[in-house]
Order: sequence, then C-alpha cells, then structure tokens
Amino acid sequence: RRLPNLAFVLNVGDSFYPGGVHGPTDPQWTEKWSDIYQGMPPVPWYSVYGNHDLEAGDWRCSCLDDPQLCHQVKRHGARHGNLSWYMPSVSYHAKPLPGVELEVVALDLNAADASKICPWVADAGRCPSYQCGRVLAAREAQAAKLLQDRVAANR
Repeated sequence: RRLPNLAFVLNVGDSFYPGGVHGPTDPQWTEKWSDIYQGMPPVPWYSVYGNHDLEAGDWRCSCLDDPQLCHQVKRHGARHGNLSWYMPSVSYHAKPLPGVELEVVALDLNAADASKICPWVADAGRCPSYQCGRVLAAREAQAAKLLQDRVAANR
C-alpha cells in the first residue's frame, strides 16, 4: 500500500514483543521493524518504550537511572532501509513538521506496569524489584514534569 502523504509514525511501544531487544545490533531491529515496514516512505519513527520492551533483553533500561543505556535510546537516529528510529531519551518532545504547530510529547509511563515489569527483570537476576520500581517511578515523575513544561510553553 502506498502512503504518499505520510510524514512520520507515532510508535506507542511494545515494538519488540515479547521481550525487548538485546542490544543495538539485535537482529530483531531487522526482523520486527525494518523488514515488516519495508517499502514505506522515508519517515522518522517517534517511539516510546512499552512494558514488553523493558523485559530481560533491555534490563538496563529498567534498572539503571541513565536512559542513554537503554537499547532503543542507543538506536536514536539509526536508519534501517528508509526508516529512521527517533528516541533521544525515554521521554522527550519534538516538532516533527517544520512550520506546522504540532509537537510530539513522548512520555515514559511504564511505572504503571512496574508490578509486571520489575518481577520479569528481577527473575532474570538483573536487579532487585525495588530498584526497578524506583527507576520507573522516577521516570514517570520526569515525564509528568516534561508534560507540564510543554503545556506551559505552548499556551
């Protein structure tokens, strides 16, 4: 199917179901993303993490405070075929269309699923469940602040 007017994609997470990617060079980037959407116009994919993206494969993203250690964040700006992954952090804002009053505000709200995510990570022996819960709660607070800031900036 042709999508001639497609300018970007909003990707709402669970991109690499069921267990996330194991690194920036994981074959799932090809198998579950670029091969599936081959032939689409060359557009950026504004992406966020879903709960399944945070499973054992990308445990650092649930256990460590630094979002730059998250595998999907590490792929920011990477191209696969004609697709471009856009995720500079776990929460961010961007203006995808120059000259158009539209802003994407991407928020990491996975703390809502911490009771599911954190046992997966803990069972894999990566970090204690309480640490995962703390990291996800802090990210949710940062996301709420970002949203407040962006609403205030666009009044």
